[in-house]
Amino acid sequence: MGGQKRQTISAMKKKAQRERKQGEDKKVTRVKLPYLSGKELEKKAFDVVKSAKYVTPYLLSSKVETKLSRSKEILRKLSSQGSIELVEKNGDVEIYALA
Repeated sequence: MGGQKRQTISAMKKKAQRERKQGEDKKVTRVKLPYLSGKELEKKAFDVVKSAKYVTPYLLSSKVETKLSRSKEILRKLSSQGSIELVEKNGDVEIYALA
């Protein structure tokens, strides 16, 4: 019976060329963050805390250039050491200030 028409060979070639061209434009580049050891990272984080009125994990991760989970971990560790204190904790955000 009927059905959809089949594309011509030249139309299929043009379509393949367009798809290849779009694939080249979409190359994904990954950003590699510099690795700092635990002590260096804590020192850098503490310097950021000293210079600011308050610090959130997002603020710290953007200034120190680490992952958000790593900055949360650092802030909790500094808080347990007594260097900084937890001012307020919401469901999403923890706010720390210098002790």
